[in-house]
Amino acid sequence: MSKSTYKTSVSFFELGTNDSSNVYYKADRLIKNCNKEFTSYSVADATTVISDFAFLKAQTLEHITLPQGLKAIGCGAFQKCKNLKEIHLPENVEEIKEFAFEGCISLTCATIPGSVKVFQKYAFSDCTNLASVTIAEGVEEIGEYAFKNCTSLTNITIPSSVKVIHERAFTGCTNLTSITITEGVEIIGAGAFENCAGLTEVTIPTSITEVQDCAFVECANLDKVTVLGCVKTLGTTIFYNCKKLKIANITFPQDHQWGVKNIGILN
Repeated sequence: MSKSTYKTSVSFFELGTNDSSNVYYKADRLIKNCNKEFTSYSVADATTVISDFAFLKAQTLEHITLPQGLKAIGCGAFQKCKNLKEIHLPENVEEIKEFAFEGCISLTCATIPGSVKVFQKYAFSDCTNLASVTIAEGVEEIGEYAFKNCTSLTNITIPSSVKVIHERAFTGCTNLTSITITEGVEIIGAGAFENCAGLTEVTIPTSITEVQDCAFVECANLDKVTVLGCVKTLGTTIFYNCKKLKIANITFPQDHQWGVKNIGILN
């Protein structure tokens, strides 16, 4: 057995067994990758946890195979793996921590299984080539800045199991042209779709109870909004600086008008 210690800015890890690829395990946890040359890797079948920062800046890694028994992907586990092209998350994964895939600029597609109830903040932020995202039924919350600056993303469907789209979850997704918010979603967080410049229309379903401040601010091409229900809690300047949107093009239920302060436009 080969043992050593690996120092991060947060803590010390006691490393366990070093496999033939220079990847360290301890019991059912993958602790740390120390391989600077491989392009593909299969995580050991018995692994249930990939630890925080395990593959941080693994610059040559293009393909990773995850075991079916995997339960958790740690904070920054694959952060800034700039050549990672695809990731297939097993159906049993329950936790994707913050920054897990942040800055994976070659990643093109991702499927979030329903076993993941909450994927946390910045999970896929700055994945600038991420063009296809599937969020499965069962996911309940989309974390803050989860898809920030995913500039290749063109459409997204939020399933009915999701209750909260957190603050700025899709901010800066400038090529996002279509969003489907399914009946069942309850809260659209502050700036959730901020600066989604490609978005032209949006429908807010009857299940929505709260739309927070600046939810659709700076959506430069947004020109049609349909509000299907009576939203109980409204933030301010929800559509601020949506230059093509006219009040006449916002459809409300009868006897449920939003004020100028809430809408954020004066025309």
